[in-house]
Amino acid sequence: MRIDSVDTPSCAELSRDDAFRVAMEALTIPAANNKMFSLCPAEEDETKSVYREMRFAGADRRQEVVALIKGAVEKRQMELKEKTEKEQAVAAGKVEPEVDPEVAKAKEADDVQAAFQRAAERAKRVAEEEAEKERLLEEKRKERAKTQDAIDERIKAKKREQGDGDDDEEGGDGKDGDGGDGSDGESKKPDEPPLATL
Repeated sequence: MRIDSVDTPSCAELSRDDAFRVAMEALTIPAANNKMFSLCPAEEDETKSVYREMRFAGADRRQEVVALIKGAVEKRQMELKEKTEKEQAVAAGKVEPEVDPEVAKAKEADDVQAAFQRAAERAKRVAEEEAEKERLLEEKRKERAKTQDAIDERIKAKKREQGDGDDDEEGGDGKDGDGGDGSDGESKKPDEPPLATL
């Protein structure tokens, strides 16, 4: 059943038992005091859904009438109607589905936590990559230093070899004496005249 204004011209037929039951309950309900209304059968599916919700919740007949007279049934019926229209619009792709604020808040918290987790993992990965780069650079430095040490050692050895050879050559030049051409200096006397040419 539903409540309508008292000047409603007509509505669908209502059983006498239902009309008497609502009238009798209304006599003891303060919200119905000095109130005139029309009682009509509920034709909308949403209104029927309201009564099903109330019955599943354990409401009795009197509580149903109280909710009806106070307008709670009509209010809930409008909410269900809007919900149905939104669901149909979402199904048709006309609007985006609404998200429950609590669900959205929880999802946002999860997203923030996931973002922090990704940032921490990225920072760890970057630190590991930097450490690996530093290790490779250190290995290259050591290898270069080792190569340089070997080159320096070869240069020193070469200089030592060249130093020993220079001493020998100087000693050899000293042995040649004044001859200059490597011959014995005493084999030719400068005071003797040259042999005459025949």
